[in-house]
Amino acid sequence: MDEALDPLDRFWTCYDTLWPLVGAQEAAWWPEGALDALIALKLLVPTTPASQLACPACADRHVEEVQAVRRPDGVMRYYLPCPQNVRVEMDAQLLRQWSPDFQRLARRVKELLNIDGRVREHVPERLWRLGATSWNRRPREAYLARGLCWPDGQTILSRVPAGNRPIVFVGLWRPARLLAEAAAPVVVIPLAAIMSATHGNLSLDLSLLANWTAGADEAADRAGALADHDLKQRVQVYAEQRIDDGGTMNLITALSKQGMSAREAEQEMKKRGHPIDHATIARKRKSIVKALPPPSSGSILRSASSQPRDKHGRPIPDAQPKKE
Repeated sequence: MDEALDPLDRFWTCYDTLWPLVGAQEAAWWPEGALDALIALKLLVPTTPASQLACPACADRHVEEVQAVRRPDGVMRYYLPCPQNVRVEMDAQLLRQWSPDFQRLARRVKELLNIDGRVREHVPERLWRLGATSWNRRPREAYLARGLCWPDGQTILSRVPAGNRPIVFVGLWRPARLLAEAAAPVVVIPLAAIMSATHGNLSLDLSLLANWTAGADEAADRAGALADHDLKQRVQVYAEQRIDDGGTMNLITALSKQGMSAREAEQEMKKRGHPIDHATIARKRKSIVKALPPPSSGSILRSASSQPRDKHGRPIPDAQPKKE
């Protein structure tokens, strides 16, 4: 095989296909040695033989069901029905098929990134967690994903935790629109740009990976994405902005009038779907108390020392307040 031709070029073309099968008929058109190289790398593994094939005797390449016939000598022969040639015998080798081993690819990427631990499959055949790697002295999660360009790509991407801008490796297609609409910054890198197979081994261009990731981080910062160090602070500001809506303020007011402490109010609000911490509630409650009208001298909230009493010092029931 020509060294200039990377066998992975053929692998990436089937990476995001719905049914990623490689048949012998298709592979016959590949550059010489590409199929053997992918099998040697264990990125393609044998699977069930094909049940349908394109007729090699006709120009229109019509697809027919494979018919298996056992001859009197015990040898199995394979035929395709053909409207022009009645039936065409097929070489059994043309029925061979291989499927990509994405779990193997995920393990190899993990090893090349020097990530310890096991690969975990979060979504079958779609999303794998490779583990945590150090990036600029900070931990960063790494994932391998398939089908982000499919209609349910957003669902798959949402399974990736958003903290610390995780790196998600894909095959060839990097869905720009999906990333633009993502709720949190995620760095998506196509392996086709940084991975190669030479001399029977897979390798990653780590310098290109570093440049790509740094560029993605800078683009996210320019777009106003949340930086790691101020994420908590920005979320708190957002919560305080949301607390200004009438329903939430009314709830804080009601809980305050019931005499609940800030922590008690926090627990009650969480039960009702308002995840606001007690510090925020305490600050908002102060503003509420300031806005409330001052109590009258006859209010039931008057202290015990200010209530009317008889000559023995006992409170007088239903006493009217003295005129000022």
